[in-house]
Amino acid sequence: MVFRSTALVAVILGSLAAPSWGQDTPISAIDWLSDSVRAPAPQREQIIIAGPTIDTITTASLDDVKMDGVGLIPAADIGLPSNAWGSSSSADIAAAFATLTGHGKTPLPAVQDFTMTLLLAELAPPSDSTRDAELFFGRIDALLALGAIDQAQALLERAGPTTPELFRRWFDVALLTGTENDACAALQTNAELSPSFPARIFCLARNGDWSAAALTLDTAKALNFITDDQDALLARFLDPELFEGEAPPNVPSVPTPLEFRMFEAIGEPISIVGLPRAYAHSDLRPQTGWKSQVEAAEILARAGTISTNRLLGIYSANTASASGGVWNRVRMVQDLEAKIKFGDAAAVDAILPATYVEFQSVGLLPALGAMFGSDLAGMTGLTTPEAFHLMMLSLDYETIARDHPQTTAFEAGLAAIAQGNVPTEIADDDASRTVAVAFGSTDLGPFAPLIDDGRLGEAILTAMAALRPEGDMVDAGAALSFFRGIGLEEFARRAALQLMILRPSQA
Repeated sequence: MVFRSTALVAVILGSLAAPSWGQDTPISAIDWLSDSVRAPAPQREQIIIAGPTIDTITTASLDDVKMDGVGLIPAADIGLPSNAWGSSSSADIAAAFATLTGHGKTPLPAVQDFTMTLLLAELAPPSDSTRDAELFFGRIDALLALGAIDQAQALLERAGPTTPELFRRWFDVALLTGTENDACAALQTNAELSPSFPARIFCLARNGDWSAAALTLDTAKALNFITDDQDALLARFLDPELFEGEAPPNVPSVPTPLEFRMFEAIGEPISIVGLPRAYAHSDLRPQTGWKSQVEAAEILARAGTISTNRLLGIYSANTASASGGVWNRVRMVQDLEAKIKFGDAAAVDAILPATYVEFQSVGLLPALGAMFGSDLAGMTGLTTPEAFHLMMLSLDYETIARDHPQTTAFEAGLAAIAQGNVPTEIADDDASRTVAVAFGSTDLGPFAPLIDDGRLGEAILTAMAALRPEGDMVDAGAALSFFRGIGLEEFARRAALQLMILRPSQA
């Protein structure tokens, strides 16, 4: 992607009020994180008995201020200037990321991918950045909300999890990725971190010091530093045989990662259904049953946080022994993969419509296109319209559109958009009409005031929030023109194709 700075000098008439990114809800740590460490006790103020009055001087570590700029992907690699955040406030950017990644959100896959890229980008901190690193924590929490725990772990390790707020997140990510021994070792050696009693007891046990863990539990209970439910869980974690035959402890409605792992350790694993996406990673481990692995992979596929190869590998790992629900999709994937490999176009045409409908009904149509779109393009003799739709959902959409014949007005429109052209032939539906108009313009539209105010990154986040399959098409069209206007052409094409295909009236 290439960012065309010349577009920024365009003066667009009209106005757009600065977006209110959750002003009534402060950005804070995700509420399912463990209370694994306590903040250090505040230092006592020094009292000066006598002397001249001196203005207060506020200092901040340069490294702390720069934490908001920590990233894994250079700005140049994503086609944006390094100062894209500009004069935006850290709180507004963090709230915008929270809006895009919140639980239950179903943005376009292109939006999911670019959101992930921006969360990991190494961009200069916004002008109001302080040692509180509000934007950095907002980015980490957005990654956790997406279930992108490997990326969150890498970003935390890049920053160095040496403060309580950083370590709290790193500790929980380690619990979910199965690397808690490293986190417990760090907790033991970092004197600045004061572990909570549950975290201290858990880590003492993980390090093999069961006697010290039991003594710490007794102390915590005597001093009322843990709840009755925590005591019941920790006691069983330390000596499960002692409670054999008794009812398990009460399961919290949303367990922390620490509670989640301890319930698993006592033989009472908690279902990931209804839990934040990050918990799905625990069911991808080899020791988990195959059905649970498939369900977890589908959760992460909807959020765009699992690779296509891994998803296909999990679908293909075994032979379904039951029917209905997830087993239907397993059979469909295996059947489609086999028929594509055999080159049987007639057989693919026969099974593709039902497969398409099934995956569309559970929000996995983009995943189906990512898995098979390019392979379908290599076949000859396919006649179902679903085949071309899936081809346009693959990453090879531009090449396929240039080389593959189109048989309907809708397909012709898709092919034109895939090649960056204004469609001359379109279907009679709102998405096709809106996209055709948008691709005839590079108008920055309602996003121009944000850019004029030095808030390019915030304008991009605002425009991405408008690109939803079920959203307002006028807003979506303005967003597509804007992205073309600032030179994010590849993103605009992918988003437009997905908008046309995934629009409820079309899909």
